[in-house]
Amino acid sequence: AGIGSNLGLIGLGSDTGGSVRIPAAQQALIGLRPTQGLFSRTGIVPTRLPLDTGGILGRTVRDVAKLTTVLAGFQDPLDPISFYSENITVPNYEDYLVPNALACMKFGIVLDYVETLDGDANSKALFHQAVENMTAAGAT
Repeated sequence: AGIGSNLGLIGLGSDTGGSVRIPAAQQALIGLRPTQGLFSRTGIVPTRLPLDTGGILGRTVRDVAKLTTVLAGFQDPLDPISFYSENITVPNYEDYLVPNALACMKFGIVLDYVETLDGDANSKALFHQAVENMTAAGAT
């Protein structure tokens, strides 16, 4: 909620069963749950250790890519699974961002279904605004 409320630029959290991804979806944020071993798990209180991993919540894909580049590939002696990333060259994840990426995307939206969903008018208005924003960015 802190990142969604602009109390911070980017945040770290643990994700076992959706603790990064679900808040990201609910607050219009970017949530990344990386592959096991990409980030160290030191400091995470385990819920289910084989599934736990550190994750990132951010306001932009670029911010999340920047922090992923910083955190990825650290071989932590306190986290044996982090050694799976040994001998892996960590890329600059920003290099993989594609300007105007929506220009070649096509989305199928069943508007009749959207209008039947329960929810407040503000949520539906935000949904329609998001469709307009994607269209303005080149999506069809």
